[in-house]
Amino acid sequence: MIHDLNDQVRDAIYNSDWLAAEVELRKMMIMVMCYTHRPLTLKTGIYKEASLVVFTTVIKMSFSYFNVLRAVNTT
Repeated sequence: MIHDLNDQVRDAIYNSDWLAAEVELRKMMIMVMCYTHRPLTLKTGIYKEASLVVFTTVIKMSFSYFNVLRAVNTT
């Protein structure tokens, strides 16, 4: 999904009339096109990459723990 969005952004910039834009804007658009060639990854620690499934699981667990602590604190 994220990879598809990167491709869409890159294609949208490439297909726009970016050559008619000002020099600074053209430079920024080229930089964005270069950045979207790399896949977007989440890193845990220094070397390990986390998938979207792992990230979603961690967020869900964190929210569950937060709700338990909030419930204990209010009683």
